[in-house]
Amino acid sequence: MLLVAGLLAVWRLAPKVPLRVNLSDSIPIGLYRFSPIGSKDASKLKVGTIVLACLDRRWSTYGVERRYLGRGSCPGNASPIGKPIVATAGAIVGVTGRGVVVNGKLLENTRPMPHDHAGRVVEGIAPGDYVVERGYVWLVANHIALSWDSRYFGPVPISGVIGVLRPMLVVRRTARWGSRVPGVR
Repeated sequence: MLLVAGLLAVWRLAPKVPLRVNLSDSIPIGLYRFSPIGSKDASKLKVGTIVLACLDRRWSTYGVERRYLGRGSCPGNASPIGKPIVATAGAIVGVTGRGVVVNGKLLENTRPMPHDHAGRVVEGIAPGDYVVERGYVWLVANHIALSWDSRYFGPVPISGVIGVLRPMLVVRRTARWGSRVPGVR
């Protein structure tokens, strides 16, 4: 009954609110409210905000070729990624064999995977410490261990962020290699 009430509420809001359905494991599966972001709003981005962003052409093309990303309107004809921000300008991000460390705190479920679901070696940035520069954010989905995110491709320019996603109706689940959703999201 609660689900029916939720769907009815969403149906009534649909003409007024831009909605996005997420079926990947990048963020919890569900329905999100999408708010486009302009350059003047970019300074409001903070840790914990879930954003929709385009990667640069190199990583977008790589993501599409590997089927980590679907086809879409971003460079390389890739779909944007939806991920939470884990670090903003001035933060120190470490990429280690144990996982991603932000300002000295290890984020759970962030150990880089050496191989993807098809057994291919996953390209990534060099292990080490990175200071997040002004105009960049790190996007990491640590609710699952298999996310293809900044632990592999590094910081994302804020200019690539196209909007903010706010959960409306989500289903939490954990992905596994070989899950029904193709690729590492």
